[in-house]
Amino acid sequence: MAIFFCLSSIAQTNSNHVKVKGYYKKNGTYVQPHYRTAPNSTRNDNFSTVGNTNPYTGKPGWINRDNNYNTLYYTDYTYSPKTYNEPYVNPKIKYPDRIYVEDEYGNDTTYLKMLDKRTFGIYDLKDELILYLVINHRGDWRIFNTEGIYIKTIFLTE
Repeated sequence: MAIFFCLSSIAQTNSNHVKVKGYYKKNGTYVQPHYRTAPNSTRNDNFSTVGNTNPYTGKPGWINRDNNYNTLYYTDYTYSPKTYNEPYVNPKIKYPDRIYVEDEYGNDTTYLKMLDKRTFGIYDLKDELILYLVINHRGDWRIFNTEGIYIKTIFLTE
């Protein structure tokens, strides 16, 4: 008798059971007659809730409880921090100090950023430095790699 009292005191299943008649789903599948707990304002006492067992089938519950903070079932709780996604802002507006370079199809491929009066950094769209562009005293453009090694001069003529 003591064992029955102990088990019934920790049982969390709704004691009101309802018999459900067999029926066909819209997709043609037949659902066998079965018992379920009577409807109420919580799913914590349903046969299908984690921690409970269906007394007719012996199947353990698989659905999370309403209150994941319940200390008996604290391992069911997982924390998902809120993340903030910055809304899209056109980079040409967001970074007015950049000069975007378009390809022949009108797509931005790189950008220039002024580093001093005569030096520009050329960056890809991942913000990685690709080359340096230096304007010499005559206005010609000299191209250097990221180590500062000279690559080429582009002579400008009028």
